[in-house]
Amino acid sequence: MRSVFQKKLSFIILCYSSFLLLSCTKTQPVSALTYGGSQNFKNKLVYLAKITNHQPVKIACEGTSLTYGQNVPGVLPPINNAGQTRALYQYPSSLQLTLQTAGINANVINRGFPGDRTTEGIIRWRDSVSADVCIIEYGTNDAFNFGTYLSGPLTISAFTDNLNSIVKRRIDEGAWVIITSPPDINPPDTLLNGYKKAILAVAQKFDLPSFDVEKSVITSNADYFDGVHLTALAYQKWGVNIAPLLIINRFNTPLQ
Repeated sequence: MRSVFQKKLSFIILCYSSFLLLSCTKTQPVSALTYGGSQNFKNKLVYLAKITNHQPVKIACEGTSLTYGQNVPGVLPPINNAGQTRALYQYPSSLQLTLQTAGINANVINRGFPGDRTTEGIIRWRDSVSADVCIIEYGTNDAFNFGTYLSGPLTISAFTDNLNSIVKRRIDEGAWVIITSPPDINPPDTLLNGYKKAILAVAQKFDLPSFDVEKSVITSNADYFDGVHLTALAYQKWGVNIAPLLIINRFNTPLQ
């Protein structure tokens, strides 16, 4: 039986999600140009049919330590054979709770790994089970090599090629792919801007909704845990704020 606190939290999240359904297009954290003939759009329709018919859906979140929810020291144990501890909230777990509160039977899988560039992401998750939706988050380590790989940062061209491969793989498997533009590091570094532009170019190429974490989540320096990773509450906000993208069409509200 759920505690009174859990019930109140679920109610708050549901109310907040409903508010976001009406307001997200004003702040424009999501940009999407949908083309009815694209394969990604067709995969989206399959996902929407499932949630409309109250069928279970699987959502995979692939990315870096930001998807993983890294905080050191954290309060939750490591996952995915990584060694780093995690914050109390991560955006995938927050997303799952928000979707379930909205009546969607969603299983959200955290495929984040600290330090990963797209180079590692291609290999690490190549044998993973396909999902109905795949949310992809890369760029920060590609630009800054926080994983300290000997090959160093990736050029924007190499990053773009890798991201194309990751996206195409998931679309070909039947997933509706959503891509994220990562938050700036703190203090900001203009180096990341070129990678963000590349993300938007890939989004346009494959007809992907693009969720801007910087615009949607970050409001002050207090949202950062260590200048790169976010606080537990900021991770939670990320999950809540991206959720309307996966439920908005269920209520016949057009995505702008």
